[in-house]
Order: sequence, then structure tokens, then C-alpha cells
Amino acid sequence: MGTLAPVLIMMTPRSGSSLIARIFHEHGLWVGRTHNKPGYPSFENIELQQRIRILWTAERHGIEGLHKYKSSKSVNDLRQIVDEIVPPNTPWLFKTGIDSWPIWKDYGARYVFIRRDLESMVRSTVRRNGDGPDRVRRIIRARVEFMDRLSLEHDIPIVDTDKVMAGDFESL
Repeated sequence: MGTLAPVLIMMTPRSGSSLIARIFHEHGLWVGRTHNKPGYPSFENIELQQRIRILWTAERHGIEGLHKYKSSKSVNDLRQIVDEIVPPNTPWLFKTGIDSWPIWKDYGARYVFIRRDLESMVRSTVRRNGDGPDRVRRIIRARVEFMDRLSLEHDIPIVDTDKVMAGDFESL
């Protein structure tokens, strides 16, 4: 493998992950070509995201529940995709949803989970997508609970972007 292990930023929707990704990027981590909107950099690598989405969809087709997913074959496929896109010997980060944990869990990344106050994420998602708040709350709560469980099982830090925005950088 020619690439270094990434910092893998895993988040729930509207959690402030772009802020945290920007902090890492400003400290030298490569993010690649992103789909930034004017005044709103997302720090999401377009090519890597598209290629992994295809792999992820193909691998999980017909499998119930994230906890049942096995990624042994996928890790090799994932490494090949990463090696084709990420420059060799370059510190890099990738930002992705917590629901993609199964495909990344055996990759050997430095994982960072991102979230903020549940109701803030719900309000922001409803404003952005127009979905009903009860449905959005259920989906985000399930992802937060999944993240909490993984954090405890694998000793992965959770960064609270509300605290970071208030000047508390301890969780970083």
C-alpha cells in the first residue's frame, strides 16, 4: 500500500464535519478534488466518494443491517481505489457518513466521529432537506446511537462541534 492511513472523519448529517475537516486540512491533510460551493467548502473528495459508493452499494446489496456486514474482500478493493486516487506517502483525510463504517472498519484508519447537539442537527437537516422533523430525528438518533456504540467498542474519539465552535478544542 503506497498511501498512509487516513484520518477518517465519520459523521451524522449536519454535524459540523466540514468545520472539523477544514481544521485537519489546514494542518496539511490532503483531501483531493472536492465539490465546494461558494463560501461553503465541504472537504468531500468527489472521485473517492463516487468510487466507494459504487463498491459500498455492490457489497451491501441484500444484506440486512450494518452490524452483519463483513468487509474482508471490500478492504482490498477499497485499498486499490485509494491507491489509485490518493498521492503516495501523503497524509490524507476522508469525510463520510457513519453508515459507511462497515466498509472502512478494517482499513486501519485513524477514526474520528463527529456530531453536535441532536436538535441542532435535526433543525439543520429539516431546513436543508424539507423532511419532517420526527423522521429526521429518528434517523439521526439511530446514527448517533450506532456511533456511541462503536466509539465505546473501538475507543474512537467523538468530536462535539458545538464545543469546538465555542473554543473548546480538547476533543480534537
